[in-house]
Amino acid sequence: MTTKPLSRTLQHRRIAIDAYWASFIGCDAARIHDASPTPVIVNPEIDRLIAYCPLDAGATVAVQDVSLLDLGRKVQLLLQDGVTGPQAVQHERSLRELCASEGLYHVYGPAMLHYLKDESVREISSYQPVRLGAADSGLLDEFLFSLNLVREYSLTDSEVFPYAVGIFMDDQMVAYGTVRVWADTLAEIFLDVLQKYRGRGIGKSLVTHLTSWVLENTPWIPQYDAEVTNVHSMSLASRCGYSPYVVALFAS
Repeated sequence: MTTKPLSRTLQHRRIAIDAYWASFIGCDAARIHDASPTPVIVNPEIDRLIAYCPLDAGATVAVQDVSLLDLGRKVQLLLQDGVTGPQAVQHERSLRELCASEGLYHVYGPAMLHYLKDESVREISSYQPVRLGAADSGLLDEFLFSLNLVREYSLTDSEVFPYAVGIFMDDQMVAYGTVRVWADTLAEIFLDVLQKYRGRGIGKSLVTHLTSWVLENTPWIPQYDAEVTNVHSMSLASRCGYSPYVVALFAS
């Protein structure tokens, strides 16, 4: 795996973050921090619709073809109204219904993307994570089955998922966490904890452990995602040193 060093300073991290998302959307990086709404972008390279709304700027929306321009404008207006706070559930429902009206039924978000406030994180070592490998794929399947989840992670593709750990209690895996790399720039933190074991600080231990691994072993920028309706997940991000930066929506 080859990596290109990135600056750890907050300013340079944000420049790299904005450059990644601007390239993904198909626009200039300066545009995504424009305070006023900008025209919807048509980008044949994306998968149907992407919306990116920094907390300090207007929403930038890109669609795959001109037939989705009207949908893009409506999504942009809804995001401009704000999607967090007491009305988060209603805003999420409205956005999903709007996308479904145009045949886009696979929607991720609106999600809050969080990035570190500082240049380091204090690891909480209340639990001892065990590194997992390809031989543990069956164990991961059993864990996800108990949560009624379809596997979105891989223990065999080390280029995309270079690090994965589990926390074990009572002769079973009760929590799982992994790092997902995007374009050799962002390292997204994923985790799941069995319902019975939530509220014990396991999630915080996993997030800080995975974040520390990224900072100590790679040049990537840690990223934590949380659905805007998931107040517990957003609270966890804050307690682990992450700060909300942008709301994102993907629909296909």
